[in-house]
Amino acid sequence: AHRPAVDSAVARDDAVAIRAVALLPEVGGAVPGELVQLHEGAFVQQQRDPLAIVSAWQPAQHDAGLTLLQPADAPTSEQSPALAFARAMRTARAAGNTLGYLDVTINGEAPASLLSSLSECTRVLGNTLLGVPVKLRQAPAAYHSTEQSEMDGPPYLVSLRLVARHSERCLMGAYTNTFLHAQAVSTWQAMMEAQRPCYLLVVEGALVDASEPLAAFFAQIERALLPDA
Repeated sequence: AHRPAVDSAVARDDAVAIRAVALLPEVGGAVPGELVQLHEGAFVQQQRDPLAIVSAWQPAQHDAGLTLLQPADAPTSEQSPALAFARAMRTARAAGNTLGYLDVTINGEAPASLLSSLSECTRVLGNTLLGVPVKLRQAPAAYHSTEQSEMDGPPYLVSLRLVARHSERCLMGAYTNTFLHAQAVSTWQAMMEAQRPCYLLVVEGALVDASEPLAAFFAQIERALLPDA
């Protein structure tokens, strides 16, 4: 059946709680399987920054102000965040029907120019190179529909979650850096627990300054996915 170029998650009324982040108590780094709860609201505000909690997570790739946190079982042979994510998409595509769509979710308020650029980049990657629909959303606005549908539905996606260390104040409410980081980290881990291939891309700065490194990131993925690459 024909699939649309841009798909949207099925809206759900269920509240989706902030999930758990795994901690390695000895070093303060995150590991899968040992969980410490990061709850929404005032409790979150009193905790260490969730991005600091996962700073020692492995496997991770670093390049040009970007850090890609990968699932614990992801291969570690790639030398950059872009090549690691490109490999994930190639692997899913090669596995037959396991790649149904590409999900890119931004945690925080992105400038209109960056959204436009990301929309074009994801369209090229998903529609043109992989032949699958794409979903580009912003959290927390799209949080409930995104998480509920992707963790309850079939595991045929590859998901990229994007969050900046320094976030602009969200127009939809007083969401702090800590809240947005907790949402990004906890949903990334929840997706992995649900056996969804999910990657967390951390911008070492603010989204407003991330246009060039993100453009380079997606351009490198595009080159890696070209048929003759």
